Amino acid sequence: MNPTRMIEEHLPQGVTIANASKPDLLSAVCAAVRKYRNAAPQIVRVASEARPQWAGDIVRSAFECLGARDCALLGRVLNAAVSAHPDDAAMLTDIAIQSSPECASSFSGDGKSVRDAGDERDPVGFGLAPLNQNPPPGSVGGGGAQGNVVAVCVNGRTVFASPRGAEDILNNNPSARLGPCVVTPIRNP
Repeated sequence: MNPTRMIEEHLPQGVTIANASKPDLLSAVCAAVRKYRNAAPQIVRVASEARPQWAGDIVRSAFECLGARDCALLGRVLNAAVSAHPDDAAMLTDIAIQSSPECASSFSGDGKSVRDAGDERDPVGFGLAPLNQNPPPGSVGGGGAQGNVVAVCVNGRTVFASPRGAEDILNNNPSARLGPCVVTPIRNP
């Protein structure tokens, strides 16, 4: 079954993705990602391509319905939404971090390289490097001006978010703190 049919089977009779109301579509996306978990990235991509004005709400709904158990799956869902709307990558990533702050380290800032670092171990004790390092600003580094970006340390990972996104992360994650994570060696060399 294709992702369009997975969504439309949860819409009222005679309603399609193209003409569904926002509440009906979000409810159908939620039901579809719950029923077809492994197809969640494709479901989100199809829904957000068909209704681009609701892409952020579609991502938020999918994250809420999938739960935060599988950060790798949530990363793939975010990737699918970003691939459908690359110009909205920052906004979609902020929504992903707000919806699942415990998985924030699995979302890269550009939406291109999402991975689950939850099982990685650091044998030396220096901590793992942040996964979302931004390129240096300016024309040489290709980063350009970064605008209003705030660093937040979440579970030993530095995450960059908008000021509003950072506030949500701090409010929803008691272990998060404002500022980048500081790596401190366990023992002196």
